[in-house]
Amino acid sequence: MSEETETPRERANARIEPISTRVRDTTITALKAIFPDKSTAASYAIEGLLVQYRRALAEVRGRLTPGEARLILDALNGGMLLQAEHPELAGQHVRLEVADAISLNRADEKHGVDAEHLRATLAGFTSFQLVALELWAGAFWASDLINDEAYLAAHVALLSGAPAP
Repeated sequence: MSEETETPRERANARIEPISTRVRDTTITALKAIFPDKSTAASYAIEGLLVQYRRALAEVRGRLTPGEARLILDALNGGMLLQAEHPELAGQHVRLEVADAISLNRADEKHGVDAEHLRATLAGFTSFQLVALELWAGAFWASDLINDEAYLAAHVALLSGAPAP
């Protein structure tokens, strides 16, 4: 059964895999004010991130054209996700990288995109929707299938709701 169709009981009975992570002392102190212990905080953060990521992608689905989604992928190509080292910058890269790709590389022309419309659309996204875009692009570029046109079309469709041209 997929994670999206699991019942709450199935989810609660699912195998829990232990992981280890490094978190700044200041973050732990702040989390202890919210959660009873750091294990609960970490579980909530990791499980919650995935839920929020999927929700944010669902919220933006259809608000971007296939060309705009491809432009975002293009703009974030080669960019390393810095969330692990600089989580305070999460979501800050998309608009800047898109602006650079348009002004320096004419990516809007390459992908048949109205640059002003894309800028306005991105300006209307929440901070977490922008984080989700960065994670979405990072997942694409981390894949071994980046040269597979079918994979690209499917990845673009996650945002646009339509296959890439």
